[in-house]
Parts: sequence; C-alpha cells; structure tokens
Amino acid sequence: MILLLLSGENGRKKCRDPKYAEAEPFHQRALRIREHQAGPEDPLVAASLNGLALLYQAQGKYTEAEPLFKRALHIQEQQLGPEHPETAEVQHDFAGFQLAQGKSLEAAVLYQHALMTREHVFGPDHPMTTDTYERLHAVLVALDRVEEAARERSQPEP
Repeated sequence: MILLLLSGENGRKKCRDPKYAEAEPFHQRALRIREHQAGPEDPLVAASLNGLALLYQAQGKYTEAEPLFKRALHIQEQQLGPEHPETAEVQHDFAGFQLAQGKSLEAAVLYQHALMTREHVFGPDHPMTTDTYERLHAVLVALDRVEEAARERSQPEP
C-alpha cells in the first residue's frame, strides 16, 4: 500500500513539473496497482483515472483524457454517490477539461453539480467552493447568462 501511495504522489509531483513524460508511468502504475488490488470500480481507481486524465489534459492528449474523466466520474457516482466531495472533485476537473475543449454548456452543468456539493459539504467560504463558484460564474458570464451567474451564489441552502 505504501508503494501505491508513493507512486501516486510521485506522479502528482511530476505532473506539476514540465516533465510530464516522467509523470505518466507513475500515474499508469498507480492505476494498474489500484485496479488489481481494489478492483476496477473502486473509488481509488477513480482517483487514479482522474489524475491520469489531468496529466493527459496538461499534455494536450485530449482524446486520451476524456474517457478517463468519464470513467472516473461514473465510478465516483456509482460508488460514492453524486453528492460526495470526491465526486465533486472529478466533476470540477472534468468541467475544466470540457471548458478547454470549448464545451461551455457541459462545463457549466458539471461546475453547478460540483458547486452544490461543495457548498453543502464544505460551506460557501471554503477555498474549494470558492474556486468552483468563480469558475462557474466565469462560464455563465461567457455564455451571456449574467442573471443566472448573479443568482448562483445567492440561493439559500435547502
């Protein structure tokens, strides 16, 4: 298990460097280990898929990244539920990917789901909530949905 954590951590550290080619084998190894040890539908597998998808996105490997985001989101929704903070993490990351692909409507929907979860779990002033809110707001303004953007943060909690 320690090797698994170190492999994943090494991959994340190298992803922050411009040496993406070096990070990829660490992410792939962590994914293989987690799939073997925990099974293909485990939330740890989803975390590895999300990390590898982010790496591919940073490398411009969009056709490789998209199915990994989709699989990670499917696993998190099925195993943890649509309102779990780890599901919101994948939604947030996938939204950024969709936005980079010019799919603003899809990004807005994902950001909205992530925002609802983060507000409920972390509160409206948590940095993760604020980050998602700011990204959603920018997307809604870009889509000329200014009134919706203004309302998004002012809605009362259920």
